[in-house]
Amino acid sequence: MIMKENYGLEFDEDNFDPMKYLLSNKNMGFAFEMGIVFKPIKNLSVSVAITDLGCIRWNRDVKNISMDGEFEFNGFDFSPFFEYGNEDDPFDLLLDSLAKVFEISDTQNEYTTGLGTKVQLGASYQLTKGINAGFLSKTEFYRKKLMQSVTLSANMEVGLVLSTHVSYSIHHNTYDNFGLGLGFRGGPLLLYLFSDNVTGLFLPQRAQTANLLFGLNFVFGYKTENKKAGSQPFF
Repeated sequence: MIMKENYGLEFDEDNFDPMKYLLSNKNMGFAFEMGIVFKPIKNLSVSVAITDLGCIRWNRDVKNISMDGEFEFNGFDFSPFFEYGNEDDPFDLLLDSLAKVFEISDTQNEYTTGLGTKVQLGASYQLTKGINAGFLSKTEFYRKKLMQSVTLSANMEVGLVLSTHVSYSIHHNTYDNFGLGLGFRGGPLLLYLFSDNVTGLFLPQRAQTANLLFGLNFVFGYKTENKKAGSQPFF
């Protein structure tokens, strides 16, 4: 039966050493990232970034499996179930037929995969003190396909303690991606909670993706003199 073939894909978890595998010089790759932020006019910041520009060369524990053949499926014949003394299973017969029709071969050829390069173009405009609007265009190149997303956002700071974020995104051919975020600051500690698709958290059956991000930053060196000069901390 075709389902019993594993073609050398067994995983020996008893003898697997995660640290040895991660620190091995096999299956190595590289990544290059760069970005720039500039202010062409007052209250407007523009950013451009390229991330995940690189690849991975797979040359250890490589297994390539391919198959060639044609098969026309005309449905299951359940009549053997009703014949006395016939123990043939239609599903087993189908799998046996597939195994005979498709010629499956496996090799150990090395290959290279890209990381999925991303190009991001963003802009932020300060409407009033503590309120700014943002725009972000993200283009991702993945397996010779181009995926585009666009996000509009608004951010508001309430004093020096609370910041809020709302956004609307179009990505992966979906148009119901509403995001919410909160940030709390106390001394040098900054906590944030964010999701770019709140709809997916409450209605997962309608969403392609859903995420919830939580993190913290420690901010040092932002003194009163810098604040008076108009500089902003980098989060």
